[in-house]
Amino acid sequence: MNCPACDSDRVFRSKARSARDHVAKRLLPISFYRCHACGWRKARFHRMTVKGATLHTLSLAGYIGGVGLVLGVIAGVVVLTLTFLGVPMPWSR
Repeated sequence: MNCPACDSDRVFRSKARSARDHVAKRLLPISFYRCHACGWRKARFHRMTVKGATLHTLSLAGYIGGVGLVLGVIAGVVVLTLTFLGVPMPWSR
């Protein structure tokens, strides 16, 4: 793999540095890479090939966490919208 910034071949795997990196690595099938020549750093998706087909890997925990996050955001938006429109909530009687 060559660095897209400086075209050096000194690109190696890098550790997750921030909390955001750790969360992303836990939820998504990614690895971090760093160029030792220019300092470029980026995340790339893992790819697995099975008989020529490309598949993304995703853990069950990551999938459940992602689904839970999406459902929580949708529920929050619905509650805020209904509250803004003045619709009484069933639990606030």
